[in-house]
Amino acid sequence: MVGKADIMDSALPGGLGGTYAGSPLACTAALSVLEIIEQEQLCHRAVEIGQLFKDKLSAMRRELPCISEVRQVGAMIAIELDNPRNGEPLAHVTKQLVTACAQQGVIILSCGVKGNVIRFLPPLTIDSETIEKG
Repeated sequence: MVGKADIMDSALPGGLGGTYAGSPLACTAALSVLEIIEQEQLCHRAVEIGQLFKDKLSAMRRELPCISEVRQVGAMIAIELDNPRNGEPLAHVTKQLVTACAQQGVIILSCGVKGNVIRFLPPLTIDSETIEKG
């Protein structure tokens, strides 16, 4: 680090040059976030949201054989789209789905190395009606 000598020399040893030391303001903010997570039971809500999505998407999978997999950890959910006849990734269908959803006001993300995965990342404050509508 470089700076004026009077500023650089005023810090105590180890007081400059590292992000690992922790800022009191950042620590206070982090503690507040943890309190909110606990008060609003957001970990439990993540499980509820994930189950709602998983139930709906699993039902869709029975009707749409191109959904080859539904996977979910908490409120992070994904579906994989593959050709049911040969298992080939359906990247072009995935792109079409992203575009069609955007035209309806629903933003979804495509991902995956083959471009055939839709990832859902709803906020933990989402209500069940909004999930149903989406």
